[in-house]
Amino acid sequence: MEEKRLQPRRFLRVDLDLVEGDHILPVYSRDVSQGGIFVETPHPLPQGTEVFLRFNSPGRSEPIKIRGCVVDSSRKSGMGIKFLNLVDEALDLFENLENFEGRES
Repeated sequence: MEEKRLQPRRFLRVDLDLVEGDHILPVYSRDVSQGGIFVETPHPLPQGTEVFLRFNSPGRSEPIKIRGCVVDSSRKSGMGIKFLNLVDEALDLFENLENFEGRES
């Protein structure tokens, strides 16, 4: 299978809220790149579903909210989400986390 990713992925385990409409689903990230994130969930959403990822960041009173779109869905493990508006605060946080600086996956 041909690799479709443009940026390298990094292991990152973070608690997130995945918001789709009025539904909030707690999920865990598995890995992240500047282009997207893979989240673990036993209930992945269909490809093309637009979502928001919401998470807390140290030193911020308001959670960071990133808009994304499900681009890959696996019934067994989770879903790949492409970032549609990666905010600077999230990019800075990802780049500065010790785990993000860890191994490529």
